[in-house]
Amino acid sequence: MRSSGDTAIVTVPFSGLRHVQVSPQLSYGKRRAVCEVHYDSATKVLLEFSRRWWEMSEADWKRELNAMEPGLYDAYRKGRVPDDGRLLGAHPSVPPGYLTQAQRTHYAAHCWVSRDQPEAAEVIGGGSVTDNPNRFMFNPSHPVPGSDGGVVLASYSWADDARRWDSYDDEARYALALRGMQEVYGQRLEVFFTGVGRTQSWQRDPYAYGEASVLLPGQHTEIFPDMRTAEGPLHFAGCHTSLKPAWIEGALESAVRVALEVHGGR
Repeated sequence: MRSSGDTAIVTVPFSGLRHVQVSPQLSYGKRRAVCEVHYDSATKVLLEFSRRWWEMSEADWKRELNAMEPGLYDAYRKGRVPDDGRLLGAHPSVPPGYLTQAQRTHYAAHCWVSRDQPEAAEVIGGGSVTDNPNRFMFNPSHPVPGSDGGVVLASYSWADDARRWDSYDDEARYALALRGMQEVYGQRLEVFFTGVGRTQSWQRDPYAYGEASVLLPGQHTEIFPDMRTAEGPLHFAGCHTSLKPAWIEGALESAVRVALEVHGGR
């Protein structure tokens, strides 16, 4: 596809611009920046639960579990529940039809069983940081009107931690992210998992080519000035051309800068 115009504003990430033919060639400094700027990885895994268990007290847990099966509360506390996934999504509040056999298989293969069950979290919003593969976990702070459940950002990871998630398909990611949460909050939260999840890998995104530009030592002085410099009628914007990459603030800052460049050149 070819088009013509007096001015063009290029917002393509440099990791993607490497695949775009530009004629005549960009300057050496710009080509070097396009080739050398480092883009990091990031991956998110979100899981849906039929109850906001992170807000529940220990008394709430005991009531809900024993209503499912007498003695189930103590069975979880003593590590005496099945590890084959049969209790996955077993609470009556979980709607049928969303838990797949693939999820159950992955879950059974990686199920986390422990006698060291933590006490109820009893938190509104907030999050946790762990050294397990999930890394960052965030709970929603506002309930959805008319719903007793909620969606948790079960895993948010960057760099090498994120790339390891890219080796798994979505169904496996959900099971593994659930396991990571169980290590922190306890095995019993499995009963509220609905089987619904979403995951995003910016490294695998065909429009992002990575989570964000992360300049390595020396690159702020060696290549960053060329990243934002206009090339004739071409002007370059995007958070990667700002000192605030990965955030909307950097994208907006670059938009204002380029708007002033284009306006000032007329």
